[in-house]
Amino acid sequence: MIRLLHTADWHLGATLQGWSRDAEHRDALAQLVAIARERAVDAVIVAGDVFDSLNPSADAQRLLYDTLRDLRVACPHARIALVAGNHDPAARLEAPRALFEMADVVSIGAFARRDGAFDARAHLSPIRDASGRIGAHLLALPYPRAVD
Repeated sequence: MIRLLHTADWHLGATLQGWSRDAEHRDALAQLVAIARERAVDAVIVAGDVFDSLNPSADAQRLLYDTLRDLRVACPHARIALVAGNHDPAARLEAPRALFEMADVVSIGAFARRDGAFDARAHLSPIRDASGRIGAHLLALPYPRAVD
């Protein structure tokens, strides 16, 4: 049995009437990491709106990277996937791809193309159980933009 932790709409970097929500985000993400650890999940999927703006602050990006690190430590075998939503900067989510791949994190910011056509295989990612067997596949599609 595959255990998925599906989440979305983190909106890192959001403010409320000019007040930072960073402390709330840190607390919520620490709880998410604890749940992932306790439930021994096989995948953590962040389905859009990781950030609150197309130009997230360094603090918001740092919180994302710290959370990804904490998730990787908590769930060493889990597939971690970030999928761009309408608030997310597609290129910024994909920029650290080489580092993400080293940590077995999938980041899908934009639709992949091959020979001018949509490349579904680039969006397909196996989810393995703790024994290493493939129990499911994730087809991660980002928010469609006019440029896609």
